Formats: sequence, C-alpha cells, structure tokens
Amino acid sequence: MENKIDLSKGKPHSIEASYSHYLYFPLDDLDIDWNEVKNIWVKWGIAYIEMNDGETHNIEGHETEMDYKWAIETKMFNKEYDVIWEEIE
Repeated sequence: MENKIDLSKGKPHSIEASYSHYLYFPLDDLDIDWNEVKNIWVKWGIAYIEMNDGETHNIEGHETEMDYKWAIETKMFNKEYDVIWEEIE
C-alpha cells in the first residue's frame, strides 16, 4: 500500500470511506415453481420475483450487521471534490 497524496491538485479537504452491506431475503417459505420465474429484481430493500403468469412475490429484506472494521474503498478529496488519494481493497 502506497500512501502518496497528490498535493498538486490541492490540499486534502475530506475523506470518504465505502463499506459493503447486505440484505438477506429468505426464500424457504415461498411456494414457487422456480422454472416459472420470469424476472427477479431488488429495489428499496424489497426483492420482487415475477412469475410467467404475471403474479409477483414481494420479499422484504432483513438487514445484516454492518461491519465497519475495514472500508472496501477509501478516497481523499480536495475542495473541488477531485480525488487526490485512494485505496481500493
């Protein structure tokens, strides 16, 4: 890991750290013929399973515990929000 800050773009103004977080969608209680699934998508914490016959199953996600130990991406910005340093895991 090299911690070289590009000071030619200006002095550091802020740091942004990104973390990975997951939602869990249990499927065991669904009575679904998985061969008849037309489309699957997740939006706003709800998983949607659309069937070929038009029926759609909505499954609310369950939050998992957030792990803040290590960021997956860390960036440092100048006042113009230009990246002057970054580390990606």
